Amino acid sequence: MNRKFLFFVLVLILATGALAQSESRTFSGNVGQSRIEMSLKRDGGRLTGTYSYVRVGKPLNLAGTIDESGSFTLTETTTAGAKTGVFAGSWTVSKSDGAGELTGEWKNPAGTKTLDFFLTEQMVFFKGGERLITKSFFEQNKAKMFEISVEYPELSGVAPAVASAFNSLSRTRAMEGVASFRKDMMALTAEDLKWTKESGMSNTSEVSYNVTYADNEVISVSFGNYYFTGGAHPNSVSFALTFDLKTGRELTLGDLFKPESKYLQVLSSYCVKQLQKELSDMTDDDWIKNGAGPNAENYKSWNLTKKGLIVNFDSYQVAAYAAGPQEVVVPYAELDAMFIKRFGVFNSE
Repeated sequence: MNRKFLFFVLVLILATGALAQSESRTFSGNVGQSRIEMSLKRDGGRLTGTYSYVRVGKPLNLAGTIDESGSFTLTETTTAGAKTGVFAGSWTVSKSDGAGELTGEWKNPAGTKTLDFFLTEQMVFFKGGERLITKSFFEQNKAKMFEISVEYPELSGVAPAVASAFNSLSRTRAMEGVASFRKDMMALTAEDLKWTKESGMSNTSEVSYNVTYADNEVISVSFGNYYFTGGAHPNSVSFALTFDLKTGRELTLGDLFKPESKYLQVLSSYCVKQLQKELSDMTDDDWIKNGAGPNAENYKSWNLTKKGLIVNFDSYQVAAYAAGPQEVVVPYAELDAMFIKRFGVFNSE
């Protein structure tokens, strides 16, 4: 092979690798009780980017370092250069879906205030002008002592009809429980609110989301509604939206599989075995078989990821509350023979 050509190929490979490494990643999550969005570019041992509080929207700059183990430090500054805080934590990769996760502590400049943070990477792989941005809704009623907070994604950069269909579904899905929660809260009497006032804890309904996968073919969004209305502990419920960008409509789980295939039985068999393994000493076989049995109701909360089809099981569905919500990623290879609706993500494992 010509040496000059070989040198050119080597340079191209190295340049491509450097570009991929320095590609921006988007994360979403919490600092303390506040929702934030963060964009980071990793270039070797250097990290740069911005972040903003969802309710505020004003960006703060980030700059710092990261080592080979994923430990990082980021200093945040205003656009004027004033130091406003420091993030110190770890960047890891989820074994279940391949998404990056940032965990650690945020401190103010004086070190007198410390908050935990947890952020999840938004797995977005658009190749054009497509864009997902966060829209939010907030309502507070001091007299009835409740708060409602909702976040959902809005799509742009695609055909108007497609964007309109997705955005309408996204908002409707995220806001579905708002009216009933508000109605219940407004019906509370002074006697009902007595315990709430004594505890100092407001009733809350907080809906947030993660993009488990998005490219030019399909968008899959996982929603979660965390709510507290008194009692021993808060609760949560998961729901999802997976949208076909080519047809401009939502996909049901059945849309992915051949009509004659027994996909629910295959999903159930895999999930039951994984849940029995993961729950270990908290396993209750009857509970698992009922909550993960082969019926559509058990598999209504699902998403696409790079590593497989993820099934979300809420608290109490397959185990006691103490075990928490469960999720199982079913590798695409387990389902390949049954797929009728094919996307590129099915080949990304």
